[in-house]
Parts: sequence; structure tokens; C-alpha cells
Amino acid sequence: MSPEALRRSLLRMLIERVLPLASRTEAVPLILMEPLHLLRSQHEKTLHHGTALLEKPRHHSRLYLNRWKDSGVESVRYPCLAAVIEGEIDWRIGITQSQAKQNSALSDCDYMIVPVPQDTLFFTPPGIARSDGSGFHWDRAAPKREAAIIFYLLILPSGFMCHFCRSTAREHMTHQQIFLVSPTLHSLAKMLEEELLHNQSEEITIRGLLQSILGYAKRALEEEIIVQPNKNNSALFVESDNHDISKNALARAQDFIEMNLKEKLTPAIIAKQAYISARQLDRYFLRDTGMNIMEYALRHRMETAKGLLRDTDLPVKQIGLLVGYQNPSSFAQIFKRHVGESPGSFRGR
Repeated sequence: MSPEALRRSLLRMLIERVLPLASRTEAVPLILMEPLHLLRSQHEKTLHHGTALLEKPRHHSRLYLNRWKDSGVESVRYPCLAAVIEGEIDWRIGITQSQAKQNSALSDCDYMIVPVPQDTLFFTPPGIARSDGSGFHWDRAAPKREAAIIFYLLILPSGFMCHFCRSTAREHMTHQQIFLVSPTLHSLAKMLEEELLHNQSEEITIRGLLQSILGYAKRALEEEIIVQPNKNNSALFVESDNHDISKNALARAQDFIEMNLKEKLTPAIIAKQAYISARQLDRYFLRDTGMNIMEYALRHRMETAKGLLRDTDLPVKQIGLLVGYQNPSSFAQIFKRHVGESPGSFRGR
């Protein structure tokens, strides 16, 4: 199938089958493919007995983080939104050693099997080990009678890779991927991930984010501009020029810092959200802000703490927790060193 014919087929699938799923009046049929979330959810799943997967990141790959051939799963650096538009599949979600340590129920498992019925969307966050497409999407003993069709959007910083595949119990055929430019999708996908991981998210918010992601994908497919990547896929990671790359990476990092002040922040954690290396992100911060990553995070923590001390009646201990300090004395010392006086003195003045 030529890239142009594939584009038309994907556009038709998106309009006729995928977009209507996000527009249903009842609950959106969406599964978050995250091991600990699946374990707590009511979704059907089966744990496969085995040794939890050892993480050995591929530092030289701009797309893949890891690949476990024996378990038929891989992890990538970016989120994936997919839909089963015909038939039914079994989707594998790998269990890594770090995930197994967080919940004893996963300690002797290498992957879980999640059935995904027809007309269901499923979202896989970055870094989650999931089916690698090398085998059949069918893990049950019962024979599979009908072919399943799966529609994929792999969302990168500069756009998305899009393709579809057909899978039966005896045959698995994947069509070539095409890449389309749409920089807006990655921020929407990050927001969707955060909403799905939040236990009290509103259905209307999730529906709106899904419709926005699919709407931008539809527009890109309609514009007929297909990027042909070279052998190392480098064309997929260019955001138009070097200035745009650094600007977008900085914006992603700064947004993540602002939304996660109370969490543990390290250069590696922040850089992962910006889709570039910590060293490269540090250079961007120094060039544009005059501070390295952690100096920027500290300054934002202190400015937020000053605002809370000035404008609220929250206890100093609670304010410290809100800006990432579990130990009240550590918060007081760092605040005094940065601001010049203690939190109590600053509030009183």
C-alpha cells in the first residue's frame, strides 16, 4: 500500500470508527495500560507467571527504551493511543522489576494479559512495556475466528506515527507507518495521561482531551503532508529548527516542574518529560534562564512557598510538603538560605 493510499485508509478509520468512540454519550470506552492501575481497576486481566523484566535502557535509541523478545513486549519513550475497531485482541503489558517491587501481587509475573474488545480505546504511557507486534495478539486457548484491526497513534514531540494492523490466531500483518507533523499532540497526550492516572478525574475532561487528540490527528491526515523519515528516524524528532526544539523542550520541562513541585525532581526525571537528555536540557536552561535545571526548580519552589506564606493561612509544615520538602527543618533551612529569613519571619513581616 502506498503512503497516500495508507493515509486515506487511516483517515477513513479515524473518522468512521475511532472519533465516534470519544464522542459517545455514555462513558468513553478507554483502558489505561499501566500495570499498577490495571491491578486496582475492574478491567479483566490475567497475570502470567514468570520473572519480572530487567530494565536495560537503550541509551542510543531515540525511540525505544527496551525490548524483551522472550516476553513479546517492548517499551518506547512516547505515549501510544490505539483503538480496536474490529474483532478483539489480547494486549500484553510487561511487568518490570521496579513495578514488581511496588506491589507484591506482581512479584512473580513477567507480563499481564488484558483483553481489549471491539470499539475500545487504550492508552499506553511512555516507558510501559507493551506488546511489540512481533506475534499474534491472542493469548487464549480458544480459537480466534475473526480478524482484529487495530489503529495506532504513537505520539512524538513533533507529531505522530500512524498505522494499522490486522491480527488473527494464525496471521499478523502490520502496515507501514507514516509520520505526520502535529506538535500539539504531545502536550495533550501528557495531560490525558495525568488525568487517567488521577483517580477522581472527570469523564468530561477525559472525553475532551481524547477528542482534541483525535481532532488534531484528523487535521494532520487531511493536510496530506507525510514526512518520510531516513534510516535512523531522525526526521521524526525535528520540530522545524533547533530554536523550536529547545523552546518546546524547555516549555515541557517548565510545565512539568510547575505541576510537580511536591514530588521528587531530578534532572533525569525532568528531562524524561522533555523527551531529551538531561545534559542537553541543562544546556537549554543555562542558555535561556541563566540557571541549571535544579536551580530553576529550587527557585520555583521558593517563589511558590513565598506566595503560600503570604496569601494563605496554611501551616509552614504543610507549605513545605506542597513544595517538595518532607522534613520541616530542611525546608526552613533551605528557605532561609534562599530568601534571607525563616518562613515564620517572612510570614510575620
